[in-house]
Amino acid sequence: MHNYLILLAVLVIAGCKTVPVKHQDLISGKVFATARIECRSNSNAEGQAWFAKNKDGIQVLVVAKNLTPGLHGIHIHEIGDCSADDASSAGPHYNPGHHKHGSSDPAMFHKGDLGNIVVSNQGYGILNLGIPGDWKDIIGKSLVLHASVDDLKSQPAGDSGGRIGCGVIKAIY
Repeated sequence: MHNYLILLAVLVIAGCKTVPVKHQDLISGKVFATARIECRSNSNAEGQAWFAKNKDGIQVLVVAKNLTPGLHGIHIHEIGDCSADDASSAGPHYNPGHHKHGSSDPAMFHKGDLGNIVVSNQGYGILNLGIPGDWKDIIGKSLVLHASVDDLKSQPAGDSGGRIGCGVIKAIY
């Protein structure tokens, strides 16, 4: 899998408009949920996310497009509702343990912290990371893509700007 991630990163950095790798090639575990990210706040952002259970917790893979180049905060939010034009209906970050935002200690970060998605000059972004924890508790939450970089320190949510994309996390059975 490591070789696929290197290939994917090279393609994104090089500016390819399509990625010749299937999401199944990047997932190490059984996909149990997905989220279709739709544009909000007058953006064109869209994408798809897959959530897979593995021995270490949850693998999160997000592929997005129509974004400005650079880093964009991406988080799991408390409420599975993306109906508001600005995605405010998704509520705050998912934080059942009441931890601070942006902790570098995985045991202390709140469950909604996914950090930043890296976006190429052509507007394509990929996030592929593992998070600890039980997979069942994210079903029915929202995945929110933000307009700006998550600074990983501002409380309570990383000062990552407006909500430009949102998708409800739905179980696959």
